[in-house]
Amino acid sequence: MSDNVQKYKNWRAITESDYVTMFIKTWFAFVATLREMYPKDNLRDVIGKGDKVYLTPYLDDFENIYFQYNVIDKIKENILNVYKLGRKYTLENKKYNRFFFEDFYEINTSYLWGKIAEDYECSIKYSAKNTISFHVKYLDKDLELNNEPLIITEKIDVSDLTSSEFLNDNQINHFLDDEAAYIAYVADIIADRVSNEFVSKITKEHYEDKYTLELFNRFNAVTLLINNDLKLALTSMKDPYIQKENLLLTQSPCNNFIYLCEDGADIPKIDTYKWFLNFVYFMRNALFHEIIDPLDAFWQEIFKHSYLVLKEILDGNINYFLEKERVKSLIFAIAWDEFSKKKDVYIPNYNENNANGDLEILIKEYEIKDSFVQLKAELSLDYWYDEHTLKRMKAKCNAKINRTDTSKSEFKMNFIKLEDV
Repeated sequence: MSDNVQKYKNWRAITESDYVTMFIKTWFAFVATLREMYPKDNLRDVIGKGDKVYLTPYLDDFENIYFQYNVIDKIKENILNVYKLGRKYTLENKKYNRFFFEDFYEINTSYLWGKIAEDYECSIKYSAKNTISFHVKYLDKDLELNNEPLIITEKIDVSDLTSSEFLNDNQINHFLDDEAAYIAYVADIIADRVSNEFVSKITKEHYEDKYTLELFNRFNAVTLLINNDLKLALTSMKDPYIQKENLLLTQSPCNNFIYLCEDGADIPKIDTYKWFLNFVYFMRNALFHEIIDPLDAFWQEIFKHSYLVLKEILDGNINYFLEKERVKSLIFAIAWDEFSKKKDVYIPNYNENNANGDLEILIKEYEIKDSFVQLKAELSLDYWYDEHTLKRMKAKCNAKINRTDTSKSEFKMNFIKLEDV
């Protein structure tokens, strides 16, 4: 069969691919909810930026607002499958393995380690553009040169370690079997580079010419201690149970994620959701730009589990909208009841015959706290004050709505003013 014939058959098969098609439909619906959550008035804020312009603020607000509408117990097995399959596929296939690092690991850009000893202080930190720097200062006054403390600083390039393209087949097979092995591998390389660079810097300067034999021996002893500290700090990153903020390289969404999930341990739920949404955004881009073959059996399986998770998150977004509408209706009912009791105060000369539209409610702030929804809203009503004057009544309200028992809700409304429209 010629390549063209197979290609034509593939086109037909695309229309029959179940989970890829369902994923695409669900992704469009998911983005539709984001567009309503974060509307853009200016097209220049959107053109050329793709769905990320909506996804980024959604992820920022996910923990405080939308997470509570999701039930991770219903989808954690599918997220785990997406993680395992995606990790395996991107690492095994040369076409995709450059995505392995950026989708499953991340550089901790706030990484900082330091130590102050009697004779020296040293530190390691992340610098911009995939470089780390070390700083060493000798505090022993006998080791000062020209009445100044000896200071050694250097930057180390680690950009090649943020891609799996340089790995050989044996390393890839090893990292597939052991999640922590990749971090250990990178940590060892970084530790060796920093140590070698530090020792090289010392050697190149020929400090033996600058000290007496006794001081040079002292200098060597301090240098050895510093070098050991630098290596120990960096190789300690191999510990899979060390806190993420103490790691230069971390695994997403947590170290040993697969092992922890399969052992039934608690995992960081918010980080897990965020990882998933970022990963399926990569899938969306790869699919739409024809990087992914939608008929590949492996990708089909990934899309299957991704669709099942994304559908639940979409349902959570829809539930958020439904509750917001329910809360809005409740405010309308309470506000109208309040207006009806004090029409002469709030709406002078008002009667149903001179109304000019319905009561409008604009929710300015909306926040979910435990079992309550807290919000601030502005209310307005246009009506004919007399046959020549159209007035607008304006009020503000602060509400605390109990999500399960509205009889326990709190509602405070403040009349603002009447104004000509």
